[in-house]
Amino acid sequence: MHRILTLLLLSIPTPASADWTLPLSPGIRKAPEHSIFGAAGPRVLPSDHPLFRNVSVEAVKNMPDKIGRFLVPIVKREEFEDALRNGLKSSAMLVPEGNPARFTLKVSWNELHAPQKISFSSSARARISYELVRSDTGQSLFLREIVTESKSSGGDGAARLARTARFAIMVNIASMIACLDKAAYGQAPTDCALTPLVRF
Repeated sequence: MHRILTLLLLSIPTPASADWTLPLSPGIRKAPEHSIFGAAGPRVLPSDHPLFRNVSVEAVKNMPDKIGRFLVPIVKREEFEDALRNGLKSSAMLVPEGNPARFTLKVSWNELHAPQKISFSSSARARISYELVRSDTGQSLFLREIVTESKSSGGDGAARLARTARFAIMVNIASMIACLDKAAYGQAPTDCALTPLVRF
């Protein structure tokens, strides 16, 4: 287990690297215990799961086209929406193109708090709301605001801030997917936020 987590940690670029980018879509494994979230992380759904290939996702509400100022581009709206779809697809929740979906995921962007400051560390907090509704009736089946946080230190300040914020967003998406999985069986926790087993 330790070896697996070490390999996962090494696969995440360090803040000191020249490339500040970090994938927004969480890597989802058939065996979630091998992910950076351990057994609580999102998984690939079995074919008998109620949400298996049955969820469509709407355009994100309240999110600007781009977040980040000056030399610190953090995330674009289009990239975030792609990450949502890719995460749902990796977990086998996303409905195949052209097929009707029994459920619709509605996403509202609430806040990304990533203060720029002269410091050797950075922190970020992502607040995003998710609602799952029945596509035929509009009945709300699941509604949560998920708040995820990330901290890091060292390396170039601008790159570190952007990567810290992106990590918080990625964890938020992963938390939503894992929580939807449990919600289908009436087991969704009040606080859906996952805690990574490693720090990037």
